[in-house]
Amino acid sequence: MLNRVVLILLSCFFSLSAAFAQYTQIGNGAFTRTNIGPIVSDSSTSGYYSRMAYIWPEATLNGLEHGDTITALSFKSFVFDTLRGTCNMKIYIKGTSQADFGAGSLNWAAESRDSMTLVYDDNPSKIIGNKPSYVPFIFNQTKGYEWDTTNGRKNLEVLIQFTQNTNQVEPLQWYVETNGTVIGFSSSNEGKFLYDSSSSGIDSITNRQSIFKPTLRVHYPKHDKEVEIQDLYSLGKLPLLMKQPDSIKVALYNSGKQSITNGKVYLRVAGANEYEDTLTITNLNPLERKFFYFDQYNPENQGVDSLIVSLPSDGVSGNNEATKLVEVNYNVYSHTNPFLPNSGGVGFNGQTGDFVAKFYVEGSSYINQIRVDFSFGGQQFQLGIWEDDGPGGTPGTELFMSDTNTGIAGTYILPVLPRVKVSGGYFVGIRQASGTNVGFSFQYERPVRPNTFYFTAPAGDSTWTPFSPGFDFNVNIQPRL
Repeated sequence: MLNRVVLILLSCFFSLSAAFAQYTQIGNGAFTRTNIGPIVSDSSTSGYYSRMAYIWPEATLNGLEHGDTITALSFKSFVFDTLRGTCNMKIYIKGTSQADFGAGSLNWAAESRDSMTLVYDDNPSKIIGNKPSYVPFIFNQTKGYEWDTTNGRKNLEVLIQFTQNTNQVEPLQWYVETNGTVIGFSSSNEGKFLYDSSSSGIDSITNRQSIFKPTLRVHYPKHDKEVEIQDLYSLGKLPLLMKQPDSIKVALYNSGKQSITNGKVYLRVAGANEYEDTLTITNLNPLERKFFYFDQYNPENQGVDSLIVSLPSDGVSGNNEATKLVEVNYNVYSHTNPFLPNSGGVGFNGQTGDFVAKFYVEGSSYINQIRVDFSFGGQQFQLGIWEDDGPGGTPGTELFMSDTNTGIAGTYILPVLPRVKVSGGYFVGIRQASGTNVGFSFQYERPVRPNTFYFTAPAGDSTWTPFSPGFDFNVNIQPRL
């Protein structure tokens, strides 16, 4: 079903490189490509290979310092199928004073022998899964690569070779960046590569070049124990009529050298309501991200609450706390943050489709209004309500579907008449009624919370795809009880 869906994000943004003390992240995943990335696979030829050569300029390596030890590279995949057959991947790296590879073709094999260090050699299908994620290639040919910037070697050069012996179901997609999303990329000669059938042997002279490079994390852990809070999640507007606790989620990432066992995560609520809770991290491995849940936050007073999640002191103190404001009201839900603006609009390209968000209520209640926001107007849509009785708790029985309406730039409020009864878990969503992007407003959420947002295409299809992982936005829809 995903092959039939193209999501168009209408906002523009810069995916700058950023340092997180234990790793440097270059981009957030601006575009996807099958022919730019750590590997290029093929669905029509069994014996296929790729040889990629990239230079990441010094300006993009914020935080990486002379003497640091690089232990892994992570590339961000956008895949929904695993690699077939026996594959092999080799990664070579070095520091270089060269700003790029120069004009003309590059002899990849000769370059790999020019002071390059082989850091990874294995079958990548062991770690490339079937869900979008950062894929960490932990160095297995050396304990680490010492970053030595003497003699001007301040740019990172990476060479990657991939071979497959079985044609794949579809080429793997990878998130990529360009000079429009990462300041510091300056020349198409920073990337040289080739890919082809290997029936006549693996060639070495590159025939392609590009300023595009895969989204990258460079890992150089300096502390044994270091956990960072990546994001904090809850309802943005929480109705007292929901009559049950909200699930406060926190995404934790271990960027340290050691696994975390029996660690603590603390929650404190202040404002209109007061509450405290503690969770235990039973196990969180290096380069692993997990979601943890506080599921007893049940406010009684209307007003604004401040949710504060914190970690004990570790290697880096600047990422051990996250705060979010929640508007506790009488009868309106929202997953988006009411104190932040929308980030842009989203829709389907060339076909109809449905976007939904999940909500809960204790016992039974009634929805009498749905509010949605659009980044632009003029497109046809419907609003709907579904039971969560589909496979795995996805949308199932359709409880309500409105007449076709035309969107407006800004807020659209639809009365639900007669009101619709809901019980337990249920979904509220928007149906794009034509093949033109409807511009449904969203806020970025990286990583997006699990088990909350889904889409399907064409409209009315019974196969639902979760936003998590890979589709990092939170759609702005607000039902009223």
